[in-house]
Amino acid sequence: MGARGPIPFPAAKKARTGTLRKDREPENIAVIPRALPTRPEHLSQSAAAIYDDLSVTLHAAGLLTRADLSPLVRLCSYQALLTELLTGLDSDTAVQHTTGGDAASGAMKVVFALEEKVRNLEDRFGLNPAARSRIAIPKDDSSGTPNEAADFA
Repeated sequence: MGARGPIPFPAAKKARTGTLRKDREPENIAVIPRALPTRPEHLSQSAAAIYDDLSVTLHAAGLLTRADLSPLVRLCSYQALLTELLTGLDSDTAVQHTTGGDAASGAMKVVFALEEKVRNLEDRFGLNPAARSRIAIPKDDSSGTPNEAADFA
């Protein structure tokens, strides 16, 4: 839910379901050409592997443009860092034992914050079923049907 109700559906989804009203849609919607952005050199090896996998999937679904490079790089970097942290975390470092009881350690607080950032970016790219239902899947230019690779829902 947004601040003033549910997030509106994209125009493409409204058109597919037959609920589009052209008088309520803006006329000057920016169209960014779909292109597979090149992977930045500064990514770590694990973040680069995540980038290579995600970029191909998102591009095939028609959901990746050059404008999406920065959030995609952040998602890959956060996911790689989160994986490193979780790999190095054991039960002794996850919980801080104090006289007042057990609490999450500083490392776990960082893990929780990274998980939230990753989840928010995954929502942006439609990498979970709920987020996929809210994004517009572009049509394949040749046949006028939804992109086959976009049917990963």
